[in-house]
Amino acid sequence: MENRTGHGFRAPNRKPWSVPYYCAKYLETAREHFAKKGVHVDLIKLYGSMELAPLVGLADAIVDLVSSGGTLKANNLVAVEEIMQISSRLVVNQAALKLKRAGIQPILDTFAETVAKAG
Repeated sequence: MENRTGHGFRAPNRKPWSVPYYCAKYLETAREHFAKKGVHVDLIKLYGSMELAPLVGLADAIVDLVSSGGTLKANNLVAVEEIMQISSRLVVNQAALKLKRAGIQPILDTFAETVAKAG
């Protein structure tokens, strides 16, 4: 992600020659991505509210999951590169599905309806 305020991939308090700091929840994915590109970055593991890291000077940029981009826009950030396509999965324990189907089935039906409408 890039900060739209003109700092590019640099937090305002960082020197231009320093190694960029990136915050990410999935460090291995980020590490592999930058290694393939031959880019050295320092990675900081962070959970939740990732978009705040560049705003408070904790990181120069972030690696994050983006769906609609609304949160990025709200925090004056813009996606600059797609690292990979992802998908979401609903996983149900087989025993729970057999023993608690009456409680689980409405949830499964709601998911199926939502996916059908979006699809």
